Amino acid sequence: VCECTRSDKRTYTSRRLDVELKQVTPLLSVAAAIRAEDISDLVAAGYQAVINNRFDGEEDNQVSSAVLQETTTAAGLEYTSLPVVPGKISDADIEAFTSLLKSLPGPVLAFCRTGTRAINLWALSEARHLDVDVILAAASKHGYDLENLRPRLLERAAAESTD
Repeated sequence: VCECTRSDKRTYTSRRLDVELKQVTPLLSVAAAIRAEDISDLVAAGYQAVINNRFDGEEDNQVSSAVLQETTTAAGLEYTSLPVVPGKISDADIEAFTSLLKSLPGPVLAFCRTGTRAINLWALSEARHLDVDVILAAASKHGYDLENLRPRLLERAAAESTD
């Protein structure tokens, strides 16, 4: 059990999450896979919405999207399943993620097996608005090396300047 302080300076007591929440922006954190038991801690920490970037059945012991949806909505959080194939993020995936970040109440937690798909989606969704080096530095700060994504980030940034 730990005593933590929310962004609104209220303190709450919680058991420790088994997963590290990595705050990328004031309104978005990414994480590795969460469990249904983690939802009450997310509520206590002030999260308003959860985006699941996993397909059901990726791992034998994985919690299903249906169970997570039931648990999160029962706790008062919004839940969206946006499964993405690792290493194959499409433009449609990026646009869907961008739309969710605009429409969901924040702060939002996006997760997948390791957090990599979630941080990649964020990076690609921001490439039209933020400098690529700023995006890469933000990801690196949280332990994600997205240098291999640089060409695609630059392509998306250039597409914005021609729109």
